[in-house]
Amino acid sequence: MLGLPMKKNYRIAPEVREQILKRIKEEGASVSQAAKDHGIHKGFQGHP
Repeated sequence: MLGLPMKKNYRIAPEVREQILKRIKEEGASVSQAAKDHGIHKGFQGHP
């Protein structure tokens, strides 16, 4: 796939992962917002 950024995998503590999933499922937070709030989202960086 040309022009698309590579997917980045993050290793996060299981407790943090559970907190994020709980916010998404129970509170209706978006995935990107929950990730930003927990400091694991960098957003689209563009091409080097």
